[in-house]
Order: sequence, then C-alpha cells, then structure tokens
Amino acid sequence: MKLWDSFFALVCLENIIVTPLSIAFPHNFHSKDGNGINWLAFEIFLNTLWSINFFININRIDTIRKIISFEKSCYAYLATWLIPDLVALIGAVSALCLGSFDWAKYFSLIRLLRFSDTLYPVDLIVEKYTIGGKKRVKQNQSLIFVFFAFITLGHLAACLWIYFGRMDEHL
Repeated sequence: MKLWDSFFALVCLENIIVTPLSIAFPHNFHSKDGNGINWLAFEIFLNTLWSINFFININRIDTIRKIISFEKSCYAYLATWLIPDLVALIGAVSALCLGSFDWAKYFSLIRLLRFSDTLYPVDLIVEKYTIGGKKRVKQNQSLIFVFFAFITLGHLAACLWIYFGRMDEHL
C-alpha cells in the first residue's frame, strides 16, 4: 500500500495544481486545433485512477487501527472520505460522459479537500529522518502541513480570482 499511496500522492498533487488552473484558464485546456496534450483523455485517465483509489479505500486493511474486515473498512471509509469521493467521482465521470468538460472540473474541485494526501511521502521522510521521538515527528509534520496548506490555498485563491475576473469581462 505504501507504493500506491505514494503514487496517489502525485495524482493528488496534479489535482491541486491543474484543476484550479484549468478553471482559471479554460482556453489553454480546450485546444480545438489539436496541439498540445489531449486534456479530455488525461481527465478520463485521472478519473480512472480516482476510481481505483475509491475501490482500494473500500477494501483497505489497516493493521494499525485494527481494521481487518471488509465491513470495518467500509465503515472507516464512510466516516472519512466516502461521501466527497463518491460525489466527485460520479459528478466528474457523468459530466465527462455528457461532454461537459467545465462541469467535470467543478466536481474535481471537491477532490482538493484531500490535499493532505499529497504529503504522504513527505511524512514518511520526516518519520525516517527526525530525531527526538514521536512528538517531534508530529510537530514537524504539522509545520509542513501548515506551510503546504497556505501554499495550496494561495494557489486556489489566485486561480479563483482570475476566474471571477474573467466572468466580469463577459458582462
């Protein structure tokens, strides 16, 4: 699971960076001339990864928290990320199937709630190299989380500022 969680941290990082940018600058992500990346295919690929992660989380076995049965795993997921993941997944996939790329991006914004998952590899490094006990490790992880949260919120606010500014251009 550590390998999947580390890989999925990169998927979450992509979501944090690209989703607000694609909402702020839609003309850069909807190229009609065929140049550049096919963003629709990329979105379908990412939604496939989110679907895989959804089913992995339903059946995740966690020996630390003593979650070893499917029922306990489902209950633990329901108590944490099931509802936001399900709304984002169904909304984004439905919007993509209906051809509404913009609405798919709006549903993908729900996934920004999981930005803390991006720090999983960093947390592993902090645990490995921090000297001073569990309390010091937790303090370092909390400090890194706060810095990352400010950067993420700043990026989101800047992209939304541009998005709302462009809405005024059309009035």
